[in-house]
Amino acid sequence: MKTRSSGWVVLLWLTLAGLVAAGCGSSLTPGVFATFSGGEIDLGSSSADYCKMTISGSSSINSSTYVHASKSDCGVTTSGEGVDTLSLPTFLASTSSVDVTIQNSAYIKIGTTAYQPSGTSWCKNGNSSNCYSGSAGITLPSINSTTQPYVLFNNASANQFDEITSEVSNYPLYFKYSSSGSPYRINSITLKNSSTLILEPGTYYITQLISSGTFYIKVNTTDSSGNALGDGSGTVKLYLYNSPETTFQNGNSSCINIQNCGSTITSADSEYPERLQIWVYKNDLKLPYSQGSIQVAASIYVADGDLIFNTNSGSTFIGEAVAENVSVYNEPAYFIYKDTGAFASLYSSTSSYQEGEYSLAASATPSSASTGDLVYIPYQTDYYEQSDGSYSYISGHLKAFAYQSDGTTSSMASWDADDEMTVADRTAKLWSTDSSGNLLLFSALDDSAFSLASGSALSVATIKAYTLDPAYNSEAYLGYRDPDGLIGRPYTSRPVIMGDIVLFQTDDGFLYAVDAESGALRWGYMPRPLVAGLQNYSSFYTTHPMEGQIAILTADDTSTEGYIVGSANGGALHYALQVDEDGNLVDQLWLDETAGSNPHKPLVFSAGTKNWAVYVGASDEVVARTLDSSYTEKRFDVSKYLDTDARLTATPMGLGEYSVSGSSSQLDLTLFVGDSAGDIYYGSLVSSNSMVSSFKLTALGNIGTSTGVTDEVLFLEHATRNGVGYVTAQSSSRLKTFRYPEDDAAWFQNWTSYTGGSGYWNETGKTYTAETVFTPNTEHVQKLPSSGATITDKVSIAAGVVFLPVKVETDDSCEAWYYLYQLADGYFPDNTLYFTESATDNVLIGTGSAYTPSITVLNGSVVLEGNSEQNSSGTTSTQGLDDPFTFTSGPGGRSGWRELRNE
Repeated sequence: MKTRSSGWVVLLWLTLAGLVAAGCGSSLTPGVFATFSGGEIDLGSSSADYCKMTISGSSSINSSTYVHASKSDCGVTTSGEGVDTLSLPTFLASTSSVDVTIQNSAYIKIGTTAYQPSGTSWCKNGNSSNCYSGSAGITLPSINSTTQPYVLFNNASANQFDEITSEVSNYPLYFKYSSSGSPYRINSITLKNSSTLILEPGTYYITQLISSGTFYIKVNTTDSSGNALGDGSGTVKLYLYNSPETTFQNGNSSCINIQNCGSTITSADSEYPERLQIWVYKNDLKLPYSQGSIQVAASIYVADGDLIFNTNSGSTFIGEAVAENVSVYNEPAYFIYKDTGAFASLYSSTSSYQEGEYSLAASATPSSASTGDLVYIPYQTDYYEQSDGSYSYISGHLKAFAYQSDGTTSSMASWDADDEMTVADRTAKLWSTDSSGNLLLFSALDDSAFSLASGSALSVATIKAYTLDPAYNSEAYLGYRDPDGLIGRPYTSRPVIMGDIVLFQTDDGFLYAVDAESGALRWGYMPRPLVAGLQNYSSFYTTHPMEGQIAILTADDTSTEGYIVGSANGGALHYALQVDEDGNLVDQLWLDETAGSNPHKPLVFSAGTKNWAVYVGASDEVVARTLDSSYTEKRFDVSKYLDTDARLTATPMGLGEYSVSGSSSQLDLTLFVGDSAGDIYYGSLVSSNSMVSSFKLTALGNIGTSTGVTDEVLFLEHATRNGVGYVTAQSSSRLKTFRYPEDDAAWFQNWTSYTGGSGYWNETGKTYTAETVFTPNTEHVQKLPSSGATITDKVSIAAGVVFLPVKVETDDSCEAWYYLYQLADGYFPDNTLYFTESATDNVLIGTGSAYTPSITVLNGSVVLEGNSEQNSSGTTSTQGLDDPFTFTSGPGGRSGWRELRNE
């Protein structure tokens, strides 16, 4: 047992040194471009201050300097800092003197010998008595064949060459890759006259890759039967030493790993940048070397030079790129971010991966429990083995831990839903829907759901097989998934208890319902619009298809019968399901594919005889739908109330008030929303059980100390205390409260705490005073640390105390804290919180990001459980929750707060 300096006594087991001993890693948001520290990104023409390019998929760029940052029409957000470097493997240069030249359709030269067609063979000088036998590890094209006439290389026979040159378009260079062979080592490859280079997944060391004119580089991942080619990874790793320099000269209409070559490409759909990694050791990489049109889908890493785009109309880059500096000239191009997994270790765990087992969402705890009852925690595990820092495989888990009498949980899991699941379970219990929205077993889905292109190397049967059993066909379709795992990573989706089942969403595209006692699979559901993405088996899970949150509506906390409303696909998809009293999936009520980007938890409630779900659809639209298959819908466009270009960003919050009219209860509900401009609004949504016909917003205020703060509002919460109503608003760096006294008719600004400062308003809410003293346990509002502090989840409010989840990162640590405030005035809650001694400081609960505390009445006493990426006992052998907050009698007396549970 360890006593913290705060005065708290908590149980503490050994922590995972790899997480605790170092910082959190970069908190950067992945984007299409990044540079190393001190690097510069120049997205403008050197002669004019305007932008012709289109950047999509992510508006973030990570660089110390963004030249032309004033050009608002570029539509990017800069981090102001660069990313770390990665270690490349030792370059393996070729020691071979063998040259190969394809000079024309009737002339192929291997070494010093030239071969020409003679009958059905390639012979020296066309002499049929001296024909090529394939001794150099190369298979020459079949003569007069109707099949594709490849010049076929095979690393199982010969993997080293000096110079390979193709000067023709009709004989593509095809590099077959055997996992039993060694990586290819080639001094130079030259592509001329619309020639084509085809690569199977594997590792290639090429000292210099150059082109003259139009060229094509393709990646072949599967054969015509859908079997994995190459080393089975689905990824070509192209290591370019770049000596003296890789040059793609001119090359109008050239394509590198592009499926829809020559088409205007404005999105990453149907393109697979994760299939090609380009690692450049030295000098600049220019795409193309001089002005031209080029289309590329890849991850690109330039270790010791710049990445330069000299683009023309139609140029496209899909994927992500990292270099010392990045420049774009001429600009009529599309740059589209898509996560390739190649640079996962450069970005924060919320968007990628870290070593070991950890959680990216809070636990699910029962509202009332006894010793031995279960708590449910989502975990993912990332394993690293690659020399370049990339992960080798990942796995997902939902684990159950039993409560102990002191409010901690057991250190060992009672079960893991992944261990309890079988392929037979998945085959019999995973569902989607037909084209009309009717439930249909996934194994029986119609072919049209998969949207396979004509001539696709995959079949519907194969996709079904590896979705139900990820290790199907000797693990050929795993990508980077754990070969022993059946479920995907829960990512940031928080599990929910619904009576006898526990619900959770994962990156494999399913919502799962497991038995709350045993962890056995009850059923799974995949929204039909996600099914087509399964064909991208090596990248589907990296897109976080079920990124979102789950809401339920039941008669009471113990009931299983009711409704599930979830957000998925980053907020671009919402669904409603019905469950019967036995926990069986009964129906998909509806599915909404509005182009939204807010993966929040929908708001669900009953008003009279109708059940409603409310969520943010498009960026400036509030959607209300009834929970039935023939639903009633209201869509409210609120753009006229928001600042120009602002969008709704906060999880909507409902504040309901019930009154009695005759023998029935009447609900009046006020909806609170927040936007990307830092503003909070509210408006009447339900009046006397009826949804309003026109939803009007009133400004509550800005999240800052003035109206000019443009932090995105992420979370809103409400509580009442001593007859006063309070609303809290949060961004990633600010917490602000508003108050509504019973005898007033307006909301007032109250107090605020933010990175580097804090303060409060007077009784009228108009005059602000900045604090100059920040020490806890004084009559002042504490501030958040000036650097390294990030608010990472929604507050919990209990006993008039605000628990604010904060991640604090330094060079040596990455810690998860709860910062504590009195709701009424922002002071530290002295003489309110007790464990064995009075709490006199903020509370360290674990490592990484801190999450919303869970509140449970355990054995009749209220317990608040701490949640973080890894709690204090978070090693792979000891996990669970071990930081219970309890409220006991002390010098100031007990603070009752159970009345706040439904605030």
